[in-house]
Amino acid sequence: MAGYRGRSLLTIVVAIILLLLISISFFDGRLSGGCTFIPPSSSDSSDSSSPDEHLKGDAKLERIFLKGNRLQGGSMVDFTNEEVVDFTGPTDENLFGIYDGEVIVPGNKYEATMRLTNTGDLTLDYWMEVRMVGGIYLALADQLKVTVKVGDKEVSAPVSVGIPLGDERNPIGKVLVDQSVTFTVTVEFIDHVDNNLAQGQTVEFDLFVFTVESV
Repeated sequence: MAGYRGRSLLTIVVAIILLLLISISFFDGRLSGGCTFIPPSSSDSSDSSSPDEHLKGDAKLERIFLKGNRLQGGSMVDFTNEEVVDFTGPTDENLFGIYDGEVIVPGNKYEATMRLTNTGDLTLDYWMEVRMVGGIYLALADQLKVTVKVGDKEVSAPVSVGIPLGDERNPIGKVLVDQSVTFTVTVEFIDHVDNNLAQGQTVEFDLFVFTVESV
């Protein structure tokens, strides 16, 4: 029987949970992020003599730069963080560096620069998606703008709408062996006349980064 190589799927899920409670003119909120890494299995073959049987797909996801603004002393203060943080495996690290008890107000903006590295033996195709996974509160979700930028491709939308950026048949691009691609993920709390409608609401949305072995 002729051998074949199956296409295995790698899913990197970055869960961004937003809990924002309005109190008079400010929002007391939390953003927490987790990451689950599911590596693709080694190439599958029914022919043990297949020359591809030793090849495998693997990847690594890291945050390499973070910038944004925070409310400090009653005013917005810009910040940057150049620490490299590994999101390949389970971690309690917040994707946007939000600390417990940090006050979040309309006008806050956080941008994470991510790096996806091909650490396996096969070229990988990749694509992304942002979508809500829980807490269907549209007043808040409509006021949270998320932007994903990869090279010259940039897509922005409210969290309530979500962002598809490529798919398996039409990937964003390829990651060659031992090479990396970078992209940014930005979340911004829009200053809007309806901000108070978001009082007490919770929204959960995920950033999915998919890779498959390129054929």
